[in-house]
Amino acid sequence: MHSKTLIIAAGISGAVAISLGAMGAHALSESLTPKNLNSFTTGNDYHIYHSIAFLALTALRGKMGDGAVKTVFWFWLIGTILFSGSIYLLSIRNLIDTPELAMLGPITPIGGVSLIIGWAYLIIAPMRGKKKSNN
Repeated sequence: MHSKTLIIAAGISGAVAISLGAMGAHALSESLTPKNLNSFTTGNDYHIYHSIAFLALTALRGKMGDGAVKTVFWFWLIGTILFSGSIYLLSIRNLIDTPELAMLGPITPIGGVSLIIGWAYLIIAPMRGKKKSNN
């Protein structure tokens, strides 16, 4: 996986995370219940953390190899979309009058597991000692 791809993904994810965080802090703070606003903020925190982590992967390419970095990236990306994305939607479902979004509840832990697997792979990959190309 090219560093350029990781940097672009980090930039897009970070810009979206900051935009949604600002929306939560300003536009939604008066409209959501404290519980929903807290949930929205949690989703946003994890989104921001993983945006930064995407960028950090560029520094790990030489230590882990492209294949391992790609694996971690995809687990984190899918996890961020499922975890943070479902929390965002669950938090605002009453505000946008879409109670059927409650069905996303089971998606959140699947996203969380994907994030955990990405972090676990970050531990396991260097122990395996296999390094591939560093394009």
